Amino acid sequence: MVYSFAIVYILFLILMFYIVSKYITIDNDIFSPLKFFIIFTAFEIPYALKIIANNSSIPYYALNNISDFDYVYSLHVINSIVYMISVIVGYQLLNVNGSILSKFYFVKSYHNNQGLLKSHFLLFTIGFICFYLFINSIGGLFYLLENLDSKSAIIQGTGYYQAIYIVSITLSCGSLVVYYGGLNKISIPKKIYLLSFVIFCFLLLASTGSRKGPMLLVLYILVVWNYNVKTIKILRMKNIVIGFLGLIYFSMMPLFRTEGAFEYYMLNLSELIIESFNNSLSFFDRFSDLDRSLLVYSLFDVKNLWLGSSFIDLIYAPLPRGLFPNKPPMDSGVYLYNMAHGSSVFPTTPLNEMIAVGWPFTTITNMYANFWFPGVILGGLFFGCVLKYFRRLTERSGYNFISLFFYTGIIFGDFAFTNIKIVGFLTQLVFVFIILRFIIPFSILKFMKNK
Repeated sequence: MVYSFAIVYILFLILMFYIVSKYITIDNDIFSPLKFFIIFTAFEIPYALKIIANNSSIPYYALNNISDFDYVYSLHVINSIVYMISVIVGYQLLNVNGSILSKFYFVKSYHNNQGLLKSHFLLFTIGFICFYLFINSIGGLFYLLENLDSKSAIIQGTGYYQAIYIVSITLSCGSLVVYYGGLNKISIPKKIYLLSFVIFCFLLLASTGSRKGPMLLVLYILVVWNYNVKTIKILRMKNIVIGFLGLIYFSMMPLFRTEGAFEYYMLNLSELIIESFNNSLSFFDRFSDLDRSLLVYSLFDVKNLWLGSSFIDLIYAPLPRGLFPNKPPMDSGVYLYNMAHGSSVFPTTPLNEMIAVGWPFTTITNMYANFWFPGVILGGLFFGCVLKYFRRLTERSGYNFISLFFYTGIIFGDFAFTNIKIVGFLTQLVFVFIILRFIIPFSILKFMKNK
């Protein structure tokens, strides 16, 4: 039965991609939001088939809560199909010519290329200072690398530092790419500087054990380059090499998240390479929320829903945990992880009364846990509108490096209707506003309100 659902799902994805490419987004833009949305959804197929063959890869504490595997697997496929249709419909429903965001603080145009170059240096300076403050606040970089298994506890309370340096360093790379895009010809020394700077920023973001930040940096640069310098063709040798190196990095970082791993692998580099290669074979596993979905569909039904109560936790987001010890978790996945371990928890249980480990929800599972099937449809419609909204924002702003920063996050899955994703996205919006409005002088960038 489950194989039948898997086959139907694969055929459905192929059909949707054909319809979107043929009738909705008929251009050759490889970063078209709906196309990427479908492609990213299809990335879970290898893991979905792997789970059918052997469900032992599902954590035991989740598997113990799944009583009817065929039933919850079918729910996963049905909800995924319903959600995808809803996203496409939501994308088609929104038809706007402007954007509220662009009226307030997005760059409409630039004074000149020198302004972009100044922005590049100033943004990097801001980011590097915040990175230095972040590292000092947690006891040093080497201390962090030696204790990556306890990273969550070590970096607790440093979210603002991280948000500022990640945003600033990433935007610094974007402004540099746009600056080069405005030149008649990019000289070899400039290409060397750009490549060296990007590699340095990648290593800087990667030095903290993060995977998301460095990978989004590379993807962001590709998006900015595509719209401001030259259209990117994926099937090029250099792009394949970059993708392969990204895969190795993505596979390598989890190996350091055990006690003593950093020191061990630094002394055994050959073993690091071998284990990274073996780990890369499970690359597609990380694009699937199937194990969490099966758990959610086992724990929630029409008689057992949160009915929006998990979103109440957002009210507590601005409160410092030091001043409000009973603050609930910003990641609703903490509830899910504790429920999987047999605890009777629900929003808004204080974080200090639970195991502080999150098993993140997605838009589909979060909306299902709150509002059942209607929530999945509503979440899809909203997300489709968000995709269209930021697509129009980039077009209206002339594909500048600021709007493309948010657009990259949207199309590459860095946004969802979950508490932690909503807070993270709003935090980025606020910090971009602060950096561009109050830190970078008006003499560098010209801000214009759109009419």
